[in-house]
Amino acid sequence: MQQKMTASTMYLFMMGTQNSQYFEKRETTAPPMLKKEFYHAALFCYIQYMIHTTAGIAIGADPWRLIALYTNYDTWHKLFPQTIRGTRLIEENNGVTIVEVDHRTEGHVINMLTPVSNREVRLEEIKPHYHAVFINRFQPNEEGTLFTVEAFVKLKGYHKLTSPLVERYIKTRIRKYMLEPMLQYASRFNLQY
Repeated sequence: MQQKMTASTMYLFMMGTQNSQYFEKRETTAPPMLKKEFYHAALFCYIQYMIHTTAGIAIGADPWRLIALYTNYDTWHKLFPQTIRGTRLIEENNGVTIVEVDHRTEGHVINMLTPVSNREVRLEEIKPHYHAVFINRFQPNEEGTLFTVEAFVKLKGYHKLTSPLVERYIKTRIRKYMLEPMLQYASRFNLQY
């Protein structure tokens, strides 16, 4: 008999944990006031070997312009040239955009882009060595926009052993490969506030 795969069990299956009883126990202990949009990201906090970090940068541009830039996956190879060669749309369904990304080092990987609100975009990235959820926030401030990336990263395989040591490394990579390219692109193409 085939067991029905819910979003919850699918998540654990993708994360490498297939014990549904463990999942259901953890699922019921989640805080009741947790927003539905952050359910999957918060789920990561319950799973062993999780890395959670946040990094941000002020960009002198309108938040709506930066969100439009970030969600336009067709230009990711120009926006993030150090890491991305190209993208291909796989599917758009119920607000979730699934994109195949041709990474320079990892090859072809899947990214899922979901607008959470008019100031927040969720990006889920599945790579051979890790599975990550990035909550990208675009908050208006006096300089234009405070662009913040909150990362929930689950390392896979033997990389799990390095989890306690790599939080600073992940934060540095977020700054170098996500935040700084957005700042450079905004100033180069005059998206100024």
